[in-house]
Amino acid sequence: MLLFGLIFLAAQSLAQSPISVRVISEENVNTIIWTVPAGVSCDDVSVEYSADSFFFNEIYNYPGVCGGGNTSQTYQFRHRDVPTGSSYYRIYSRTLGYSEVVSTQNREKPNRLIAFPNPFIDFASILMIDVFNPVDIYLISAQGYLISLETGVNPASYTLFRKNLTPGMYYLVVTDNRNFFEHTIVVVRD
Repeated sequence: MLLFGLIFLAAQSLAQSPISVRVISEENVNTIIWTVPAGVSCDDVSVEYSADSFFFNEIYNYPGVCGGGNTSQTYQFRHRDVPTGSSYYRIYSRTLGYSEVVSTQNREKPNRLIAFPNPFIDFASILMIDVFNPVDIYLISAQGYLISLETGVNPASYTLFRKNLTPGMYYLVVTDNRNFFEHTIVVVRD
């Protein structure tokens, strides 16, 4: 059985597709980018994912024909909520076969927001780590309703005052128009 597997892998690598593939990893999102060379066309292209490099599953299917022009054509797919650890990707085309396998390491999403004290009664200080541009701060109820929005906030220091918040759980979402960070905060009774 092992010999058959090695022969299969060797045959697969010899018949590798002309499609080139690369991956860009950003926190818990991987962007898979594949390029079809000029003059080559393919159809029924699938992006396949594996956590162990052996067992792949289709996570996206590009419908229709791709490539075929006088210049190289590039496509992409964003794989969201990728688990921590290794990720392996390959492209499969019914007409061109499998691309090379590419891999990336997904690191745990760093906690860039710290609220203290949490839970709080009157106010909480919000510390934003490695956030440099002015941010927009959304306060969202546990039911998903927008409670407040503050725009253009200096991320160096921010204090969330209780004002008329009822006791309960809320979500604090901070965005700098490129990234977003979230944190759960709790308001307690006096």
